[in-house]
Amino acid sequence: MTKVILLIILCTCYSFVSAQQPVFLLDGHKVKAGEKLSFNMQIRASSGDSTYIPVTVIRGSKPGPVLGILAGIHGYEYPPIIALQQLPALLDPTRISGTIVLVHIANVSAFLGRSVYYNPVDHKNLNRVFPGNKNGTITDCIAWTISHELFPRFNYFIDVHAGDANEDLHSYVGYVVHGNQTASAKEMAEAMGFDWIMRSERSIADSLPTQYATSEAVAQDIPALAIECGKMGIVTQAETEKINSGLINVMRTLRLMSGAPSPANAPIEITKRVTVNSEYTGIFYSDYKAGQLVRKGMKIGYVTDFFGKHLQDVISPVDGFVVYKVSTPPISKGELLFNLGQYPD
Repeated sequence: MTKVILLIILCTCYSFVSAQQPVFLLDGHKVKAGEKLSFNMQIRASSGDSTYIPVTVIRGSKPGPVLGILAGIHGYEYPPIIALQQLPALLDPTRISGTIVLVHIANVSAFLGRSVYYNPVDHKNLNRVFPGNKNGTITDCIAWTISHELFPRFNYFIDVHAGDANEDLHSYVGYVVHGNQTASAKEMAEAMGFDWIMRSERSIADSLPTQYATSEAVAQDIPALAIECGKMGIVTQAETEKINSGLINVMRTLRLMSGAPSPANAPIEITKRVTVNSEYTGIFYSDYKAGQLVRKGMKIGYVTDFFGKHLQDVISPVDGFVVYKVSTPPISKGELLFNLGQYPD
């Protein structure tokens, strides 16, 4: 199977080499072979609201595929944003065969507003509105620009996230089982070197909004990954280095960057996940942490009202481990408390 996947990548890379144009054109900016260029893609909604997306294009001195890497869909997820700010200094165009497009912050308003989940301008979650709408609000327009101006330029795509300000999270990388992109996406996921891989088989139908950036990329038959690394909006050197070392290893695996890729480890592949939601509005308590093992029927937290009256015991419905959890006290009825990975059957 590994030989088949390698043959697919080599053949695909050959087609990229044959078709590559001498200048990479994006949003009116021309990037020649061997160049790095940073600029802002301007976006304006029909309402009059406007924003921009900071982008860096690294054009290799040799031909090859185009890899798009995006951070900042959620503005409070800081580790990926800082990692992508540092990444261009690690990329030498003379060692690159192809083009790397870094979208540093997809949701600038949410980043500057220190906003969890939502764009403060229109109160929409960018990762729930793909493929977007060019006639919609500013968040719709951002998603439309990514879907229609960036994705058609990409041969591969990686969306980098972290636990938001209220989320304790164990790092993982996810891919979607769908269409022709599955084998390459799995190979990329393994190359990241994380110890958990989430395999999703969610339906991606032409008649439904894709909602997520990775789902939209997959719908366009682009091999895509979703990375989660970091938690609670805290930036550490260990996490930014983990993100960038994984991305560089993916580049080497795709023959985008010179140097032998590090061999894939033996990650745990998780195919089933369950969420545990709050039945009440109040205050959430739990001593459990991301990555911790849980057993079916085990009490893993509880909810009280604002006066301290006990309202709900939070019980694990499966044997598994905590992928991520709410790490702050406020909770509303119906909100997620835990996302749990279930032990493989």
